[in-house]
Amino acid sequence: MADVCDQIENSLKVESSSDISSNSSEVNTQNDNKNNDQRQELEEDKASSNGSFNSKSDCSHDEPSLNPAPGQEKILNETIGAKKEDNDILPQNGNSNNPLYEDAKSYWQTVPPTVDGMLGGFARISTTDIAGSNKFLRSFIKGPKAKTKTRCVVDCGCGIGRITKRLLLQYFDKVDMVEQDTKFITEARTFLGDGAKKVDNFFNCGLQDFEPVAERYDVIWCQWVLGHLSDDDFVQFFRRCREGLAEDGVIIIKENVTGCHSPEFDKQDSSFTRPKSALVELINKSGCTIIKQEKQKNFPKSIFDVWMFALM
Repeated sequence: MADVCDQIENSLKVESSSDISSNSSEVNTQNDNKNNDQRQELEEDKASSNGSFNSKSDCSHDEPSLNPAPGQEKILNETIGAKKEDNDILPQNGNSNNPLYEDAKSYWQTVPPTVDGMLGGFARISTTDIAGSNKFLRSFIKGPKAKTKTRCVVDCGCGIGRITKRLLLQYFDKVDMVEQDTKFITEARTFLGDGAKKVDNFFNCGLQDFEPVAERYDVIWCQWVLGHLSDDDFVQFFRRCREGLAEDGVIIIKENVTGCHSPEFDKQDSSFTRPKSALVELINKSGCTIIKQEKQKNFPKSIFDVWMFALM
């Protein structure tokens, strides 16, 4: 997981060949928009080269995943489904005694609320990331065979709203945002510019405590955040997400995967990078069904492989 912008960016026009118009002026307009986006992101992000969020390891040691201590209880805010006025932040409480979550919370409190901060020093991959996500998402919401509607989406582990701003706001009528760090939510209001008007709810909590409103979301977006969940909470979270999907809705996951046989633990941010097989196993255990999966293309070879999954 930039400098503040006042205006929302144009969407990236990354489409499949069947979507590209034969009209040359339209193609030129799309290319101009893409180039403008890239220039704006470079100005905003000013990427550094010392982040470790996406860095590969040598698999020299494998560590087991960490689950909450037996008997821990989650304290869910009973007003989760209440109507909020003026984009109020809705606080939630939860596993405060779990060192996995407390250490992660402490780490993110030290991270600056910028795109580079959200991506651990890898802001330079943001354009490529959004392009891949755009193509994957469009396969469900655009085209003659698309069934998923675009009324409401939730961005889980949203940070300052990089994905919301550069992707989700381009397609959805309403957006909910889930983030445990209050300063990121505060910055998101500014970072999103006019797009903040489309944010219906800010949920101030970790995913281990987020409880989606039943049948509210056409898309539930989870990217580079699931490594902060224990195996048990991962499964429970996606069981709740299934209940939060509207008819023909989809859950989209985008996560790093390790080539090691066991999850790799990052002591700096208190997160796990799981093998692809482990992600699939947990997804299946939650009762969700994988309907599409695809590897992100054109990322640097020095970082973890990144996979996208669509679930129902």
